[in-house]
Amino acid sequence: MGAGHDGAARELERRLVARGHDVHVIDYLKLIPFRLGRFVRWSYLFQLRVLPWTYDMTYKALGVGAPVLWGPVVRAMSFATRRALHRELLASRPDAIVSTYPLASLVLGRMRKKRWLRVPVATYLTDFAVHPLWVHPGVDMHLAVSPISAETAAKRGGHTNHASGPLVGDRFRDLASDRPSGRHDMRRRLGIGDDEAAVLVVAGSWGVGDVPDTVAAIARAGPYHPITVCGRDDKLRAALVEEGLGGTVLGWTDEMPALMAASDTLVENAGGLTAMEAFA
Repeated sequence: MGAGHDGAARELERRLVARGHDVHVIDYLKLIPFRLGRFVRWSYLFQLRVLPWTYDMTYKALGVGAPVLWGPVVRAMSFATRRALHRELLASRPDAIVSTYPLASLVLGRMRKKRWLRVPVATYLTDFAVHPLWVHPGVDMHLAVSPISAETAAKRGGHTNHASGPLVGDRFRDLASDRPSGRHDMRRRLGIGDDEAAVLVVAGSWGVGDVPDTVAAIARAGPYHPITVCGRDDKLRAALVEEGLGGTVLGWTDEMPALMAASDTLVENAGGLTAMEAFA
């Protein structure tokens, strides 16, 4: 899974547990035989960090070729993981299944369509853009972050589509209701003056994107205080500190709600989870 999928799964789990439900989380990539799931995750990270143009090309190519590729992709992933997934479901005996990962949704949708699976399946679409390979007519419900996303899922063949809104932690909304206090506290901790505009630069948990050039451009553009969050990429953090571009450079942090409250502008590398947290 990507970071957005993982974050959505964690927030969904938290909400269900808070309502008294028993939740069993399955990492779909671990079900791919011969540990190929690790290769899938590694190749995704390699594309984003080293050859980002190939990821963009692959995403567009799969979208254009979806009418031809959809069936083979569904059958291939089903052949590779259906038995392992079936064993997991037999062990947990769920009353319902919610998927936050596209490939898992395709396999579950096929299992529902062929009546190999009796319990309802929902897919949570974590991105605003709904890729053609993310929707399966066998899935009982597609949950989307916006009405436009739900409409797109319907056009892609989704059975029932509902704009449930983003899966964002309560801390983002709680801090938003008390933003002046949270903003002041965090800005004081980071040494940001009242007359300074803070720009939050977020590179995800993997530190993906041309972050040094982005921070340098912000520094050249005006009297801004960049707050750069490098995720788990310690090399990126060290490189930014060494370049001395100014502002604040952070690694992995669980204080994103306060950092957003302290900032005036967000620059980030995708349109998924981080964007939804900022909107909240």
